[in-house]
Amino acid sequence: MKKFILFSILSILVLSSCATTPACAPCPTISFATACPFVPTPTMAPTPIPFASSLLPYTAASVKVNVDSLNMRNGPGKTFSIRSTYNKDVILWVYGKDPGDNWLFVRYFPDIFGWVDARFVTSVPDLTQIPAIIPSNAFVIKGQVLDQSGNPAEYIQFAVTQGSGTSAPRTDAQTNANGLFYAYLPDNQSGTWTVAFVAYGCGYGFTGSCNRSGTVFPENQAVTLPPSDTPLEFIWNGN
Repeated sequence: MKKFILFSILSILVLSSCATTPACAPCPTISFATACPFVPTPTMAPTPIPFASSLLPYTAASVKVNVDSLNMRNGPGKTFSIRSTYNKDVILWVYGKDPGDNWLFVRYFPDIFGWVDARFVTSVPDLTQIPAIIPSNAFVIKGQVLDQSGNPAEYIQFAVTQGSGTSAPRTDAQTNANGLFYAYLPDNQSGTWTVAFVAYGCGYGFTGSCNRSGTVFPENQAVTLPPSDTPLEFIWNGN
């Protein structure tokens, strides 16, 4: 009888031990998961860069700001909003240019991209080696200036304006070695704009006496946005 009672007590203890052990084992895991859920660290999406064509393989070259205050803009033209402003001697890195060779697509470290006027930086690399970038957030007004013999006229400057007065919106463009100029306006603009000859020069960074004179015919042409892909035609009558 005593053996039976002892055997019963041992059996109850064994069964009790087996029943409680599996039930308690998951407890720490469930408690931890509920109290300390894993939350991934959010990451900032990169700022989109507004241009249409892909950057070709190209090693960025540095340039230095040569004016007291240089505006970096969201597009290659003075009617685009200002993204940032840099003081004289600040270093920028060139990643592209506009097809007219007037504006440079640059980076200020670590991750500020935008457009600056090529006239206001020094040590500009060979423009023929920089990939051309066509901005996707702009209307493009194209033009070409040839002399009376059909040769391209370089460094002829045009103003693109809407309305009159000192507060009228305006951007400028200058002909390149092929006599072509490209003027850019934000793609939220509309209406009719005037493309007018305003000046001529002898090249970027030219410091001597520019012995050049002449006129352009016609002096101006009207363009309604969105513009045609066909370049405006002008004749240069001068040296």
